[in-house]
Amino acid sequence: NKGDFIGIHLDIGLDYMISLLGILKAGCAYVSIDTGYPSGRKRYLLDNSSIGVVITDTTYMFEIDFYEGELFAIDVELDSFQGDNFDINLSCPDDLAYVLYTSGSTGVPKGVMITHGNLLDYLSGLIASLGLDKGIYSYGLMSTPSADLGNTVLFGSLSTGGVLHLFSREMVMDVYSLISYFDTNPIDIIKMVPSHWYSLCSGDGIFLP
Repeated sequence: NKGDFIGIHLDIGLDYMISLLGILKAGCAYVSIDTGYPSGRKRYLLDNSSIGVVITDTTYMFEIDFYEGELFAIDVELDSFQGDNFDINLSCPDDLAYVLYTSGSTGVPKGVMITHGNLLDYLSGLIASLGLDKGIYSYGLMSTPSADLGNTVLFGSLSTGGVLHLFSREMVMDVYSLISYFDTNPIDIIKMVPSHWYSLCSGDGIFLP
């Protein structure tokens, strides 16, 4: 139903993007649950956000066996799903797009509710300040959409018709795999924390050979 919270418990990849876009098209809000989170954090997020359905796959469904709501294993159930393409549930600026949870470093994690109006306002500023409407750019998603870093790149790409490159957690942590990928797939825009950037660079700010 429109306005429902839907959890996404998947690694970054095509199934993740299908899930995210389907949720938004249905007029619902997504809650990204990073597969690398500890079990206790996953349990807290699922309980606190009152998620009705979690989209996952058979690799991870037993890692959230404490969840008592409905599970949708996309790698099995999507192939057998029968139905017509559903109509878009148009969202208003005050409707929720997604919920982000803080780290909880100063207490329990807190859910930050991001409306479509919030998201559009942010993207408008991003596009204007970086001139993203002046060309087609390639974006590298280096951070999980469970954090604000990831959503900047994800929606920045989608809203400007850019090319979005998705990186697994393993690849993000492997400096030489990343550099090899960048050599053959030029990326215009990435967003990462400074410590990660420094690990990719030599002292003069040039990517390591």
